[in-house]
Amino acid sequence: MIINKDYWEHYYSNKDNRLSYPSDFAIFVRNNYFSPNSIIIDVGCGNGRDSSYFRAEGFEVKSLDAIYQPHLINFKQCDLKDYDYCANIIYCRWVIHSIDEGTEDLFFKKLANDMVPDSILCIECRSDKDVIQEESHYRRLINREALHKKLNNFGFSIIYSDEKRGWSTVRNDDPLLIRMIGKK
Repeated sequence: MIINKDYWEHYYSNKDNRLSYPSDFAIFVRNNYFSPNSIIIDVGCGNGRDSSYFRAEGFEVKSLDAIYQPHLINFKQCDLKDYDYCANIIYCRWVIHSIDEGTEDLFFKKLANDMVPDSILCIECRSDKDVIQEESHYRRLINREALHKKLNNFGFSIIYSDEKRGWSTVRNDDPLLIRMIGKK
């Protein structure tokens, strides 16, 4: 369930919010975890900037979001728990902190059931050690240790985990982020 659908529809309709370059996280996971035959599902793709980057790099990409994005190739508007996640890379940038914990549990359960063996789950989300200065929309700050434990409980082995600032500095915002990579 998306909590701020109206907020995100308005946000992505504003052309000033359509960044054309990939996120640092997209570059990081592409360089460290993708293989030449990777098939990526970009969950919560937003404006599609990372999907477009992966596609330009020659990968097959399926882009998902609750907000309609007509300009994207191979896009599906859907709820997180209503999709078949058969791919070897599930990419979730800024999704986990945007959903409530019940939806997160349903999503991880769905991933645990759908993902193929040796597939990779890539997560970047806001840390509970961050300070939120803007309250214009819902954010659930995530505890790194709790996320690690939860993913283990759903059958994922954590192969990378870190938490720091400097990964996504935009305008005056430099959030404290968690990066976690799990292998199924």
